[in-house]
Amino acid sequence: RYSISPQTVSVLEGLTVPVEIRAYFSGESIEKSTFIDLIEGYQAHTTQLELRPIDPVLEPALADQDGVDSQLGTIILAAGEKTQRLEAKMDEEAVTNALIRLTSSVEHILCTTVGHGEIDVDDDMNPASISAVASKLERQNYTFKTVNILKTGRVPEDCDLLLIADPRVDFVAAEREQLLAYNARGGAMLALLEPGHSPGLAVHMAQYGIDVGENIVLEANPNYQVMGGDASNLVVGQNQMTDHPITEPIVGMVLLRVARTVQALQPPLDDFDVGELLLTSDYAWAETTL
Repeated sequence: RYSISPQTVSVLEGLTVPVEIRAYFSGESIEKSTFIDLIEGYQAHTTQLELRPIDPVLEPALADQDGVDSQLGTIILAAGEKTQRLEAKMDEEAVTNALIRLTSSVEHILCTTVGHGEIDVDDDMNPASISAVASKLERQNYTFKTVNILKTGRVPEDCDLLLIADPRVDFVAAEREQLLAYNARGGAMLALLEPGHSPGLAVHMAQYGIDVGENIVLEANPNYQVMGGDASNLVVGQNQMTDHPITEPIVGMVLLRVARTVQALQPPLDDFDVGELLLTSDYAWAETTL
């Protein structure tokens, strides 16, 4: 209950500038003691944080200086001339995100492809939406921008990551050539390819030594199915995860709804290092008759 996440520990250990946390609370309250406990947990991982509890009633001049006119609790994080303000939400996620925004001078650009029926990262009404993930990233100095490769003729240089989110229409040959050029110059790409959608792009992944199967994985082992026995809903335990920085922080199990095979091309391509992350049980198979 009182431990902090590995991501927060990483952020704290990376702090290189002093940060003052001015915590405005009137009197004594559960919210105040909970917040102080949280920051004391942070201070166990860094010497850069200074916590300064302030009662706005007893110190109105300071409260006025920070524009604090609420007695419900206000947090000001300050590093030099930069500040971040927390009011409605002041839990671990909010504080860590504020620290990232406060101390990071780098804005990360996540480019999302458009023009192929991809998932809109801002559409929170779609059941397949990834807007919740996008909003969390935006609170940590990530910015999303759309890219139409067919119109621009290339992937922009400022893209830290190119996200291809479930395209329904295939990329044309000229676009696939630009994907190869982008990756060849060191660009990172995350392709989310649903079974049955954009088959040409799935085949294109062989250019990177990756075999994306035109199939659906079905799990026959009841220990790795969700309740109800739907074989297309796969439960992946930690003993089925390979040793990789992506899987290392995962605690517990992962649920995959309707998955396809993604594995190293055989025979493998030279100059490519392909890592497989999640494995099924020995009772699973890939159904090609969709």
